[in-house]
Amino acid sequence: MKKNLTKLFWLCLMLAFYQDLYSQKQPNFNKDIAPIIFKNCTPCHREGENAPFPLTNYKEVHSKAKIIGQVVRKRYMPPWKADPAYRHFENEMYLKNEEIDLISKWVAGNAPEGKGTLMEYSMMNIEEERKPDVVISMPVKYPIQGNNKESFSWMKIPYEIPSTHKEIEIEKIEYIPGNKKLLHHVNYKFIRVPSGLDIFEGPYFKQAEDTLEEGFSIYNYFNIFPYQTYYTGGWLPGMNAQEYGDDIGVVIPRKGIVFIDKNHYNASPIADTDSLHLNIYFKKRPLERKVVPFSMGSSKENSKMSSPLVIPADSIKTFTVSSVLDMDVTLLYIAPHMHLLGTQFIAYAKVPSGDSIPLIKIDNWDFNWQFMYKLSPYLKLPKGTVIWVKASYDNTVNNIRNPFHPPRTSYSSNGMKTTEEMLELGLLIVPYKEGDELLIHKN
Repeated sequence: MKKNLTKLFWLCLMLAFYQDLYSQKQPNFNKDIAPIIFKNCTPCHREGENAPFPLTNYKEVHSKAKIIGQVVRKRYMPPWKADPAYRHFENEMYLKNEEIDLISKWVAGNAPEGKGTLMEYSMMNIEEERKPDVVISMPVKYPIQGNNKESFSWMKIPYEIPSTHKEIEIEKIEYIPGNKKLLHHVNYKFIRVPSGLDIFEGPYFKQAEDTLEEGFSIYNYFNIFPYQTYYTGGWLPGMNAQEYGDDIGVVIPRKGIVFIDKNHYNASPIADTDSLHLNIYFKKRPLERKVVPFSMGSSKENSKMSSPLVIPADSIKTFTVSSVLDMDVTLLYIAPHMHLLGTQFIAYAKVPSGDSIPLIKIDNWDFNWQFMYKLSPYLKLPKGTVIWVKASYDNTVNNIRNPFHPPRTSYSSNGMKTTEEMLELGLLIVPYKEGDELLIHKN
């Protein structure tokens, strides 16, 4: 009897040991999965964002565990499009193979929570998120027509910042759409207004008759002057805030107008509204260099195209475009842009020494996810550098995103309709200063 009890004791001990060993190999939420989800998924899957459900704690993630396992294995989510083998970016949301394997194993093991304190998304943000110094909001809601047509509009957002300075130095600007589901893209400008002008007097918006600019007439309509523009920015689906460290930043007037030029909304059968705002963060250290937007592409005078951007029906075509830098610059952000027919996008820099520097490579272009890709460390591009872009388009029935069936000839008419095509590369740069390529600035 004593021998049997001894054997039973050792058997239980061994079972406990192997069970503990097995449990250690099995990933759990609190230890293994939460850091991956909270970094790569929750920034969009939370209140106020466009994702269809929240992923801020174990209960929410567990309820979607099987779906999460499927979409990460297919690399459908997170929706990071840039090839990490070509270039890494500071704001990338890209899962490594071992992270995907870890999530798959966790789901297969019934997605256990694990021991310890329940992990919440807010707990991962140890440093409290900095609140904006100023919020600039649209005074009225903009009506979006429910007529199944794309719509365009201009908007005027007046603002006045309490300060003794005429200009405000900014290190971060965050454009927050009120209707991310319908908004296609935005171009905006900070414009100074003359003294004595009542900037808060309407009108606040005007719907566009077509996608082309109306010249100075639209500025006259709002009683503003485009030559007093301080800063130009934009927003595209998936875009993050633009943030600058060290002595880099932007300047806006203390009193002025944010001119939306233009707001582009996707077609909708249901009438809706938009109520946008911008979060403004003041510079904490003296600003020495202002950020400059640089854009090249099929409609830009500074660019050379291999041929006009015309894609005949039932064809697959590739175009190249190049532009030369006329000064030493430091590259901060990269933003590629195409429409629905785009399939591949690659950009690189050819420096005067003859070396090629990879910038960005997207093998599976997705119109719905157009990020502002942030470099860290920053990248020096010397004067005389040639920026090259190679872009491919599929105007056949095999392209499931093709807006026309059967396909029609697509071309660029300098308009902005989704059913037309574009080829652009936007860069945010500053004049180069020695040592910039060593600077690492993290959000």
